[in-house]
Amino acid sequence: MQTAETFLHLTATGWTAIGSIVGAASIVVLAIFNLLYLRAARQSANAASIQADASKKQAEVATQTLKELKYQFDLQQLAQKEIALSVLAEIARDARSWMGSLHTERSQDDKATLMPSDWGNVMVFVSQQVPSVETEILSLGEQISETERLLNEVVHVPISMRSGQLTGHKIQPLRTSLAKVADDAEKVAKILRDWKRKL
Repeated sequence: MQTAETFLHLTATGWTAIGSIVGAASIVVLAIFNLLYLRAARQSANAASIQADASKKQAEVATQTLKELKYQFDLQQLAQKEIALSVLAEIARDARSWMGSLHTERSQDDKATLMPSDWGNVMVFVSQQVPSVETEILSLGEQISETERLLNEVVHVPISMRSGQLTGHKIQPLRTSLAKVADDAEKVAKILRDWKRKL
């Protein structure tokens, strides 16, 4: 009988068997590794899906919040516009009223006013929302101040002295100035009424 060659006391058949066992074991180890990897990948996919759903909900909430903020901003703008229109209407009404009352007399302590206390609201609204009308508003403010000064010069003079040189020459320019203030306030109010905010 012939002896088979051996290596470390194993024949070629023995080494083949060991190689087969090691190969099978490595396949089992790789299968376990792949199963664990697939499990981890599935958990990551689930987490990513949950995160995507949360992000989608967060985006929906943010969109709704932006819509509500825009609505509130639009309401605030509308309120500011209505205040500005009301102030301009008050100026025009007061100027026209003074045109018919230049024959009234006031004491020195009773100051005639055309400039409303909330004139600043008109200035703020125009400067922020309708800057194209800012020049007209500034000009109107100067006209109101000058007309108010002339008005107080006239109404503080006793009626019996108004026809003389002291105020007689100031009444017609004052009427003209009052009419211009009223007309310009109405003109600016019309521009503001027609204004729509650009989106």
